[in-house]
Amino acid sequence: MAKQKFVHYVPRDKPPKRPGRHKKRLNNMKNDHIKNITHKGEPKMAEIIGENTFLKLRKQKEQLKNELEQVKIQRDIALKKIKKILDIIDVKEK
Repeated sequence: MAKQKFVHYVPRDKPPKRPGRHKKRLNNMKNDHIKNITHKGEPKMAEIIGENTFLKLRKQKEQLKNELEQVKIQRDIALKKIKKILDIIDVKEK
């Protein structure tokens, strides 16, 4: 083969340097990490961050307790009214 001469060589624009960085796709490193975790059979990112189930259960329990207290108060009021009515009826009968 004959030796080629680069007479018409035009240098191209080179990409800007990335000082102190070894990766081109810095934005996608987080997504790559999530993908690797899910492929290993480990929990997904939402499960890693996690929902505090104990906190949810505690809040539900407190809410149910508050509702129960309100029901008890309403029951006591209703019983007092019934007793007053019965006392009035007994007084009228005598």
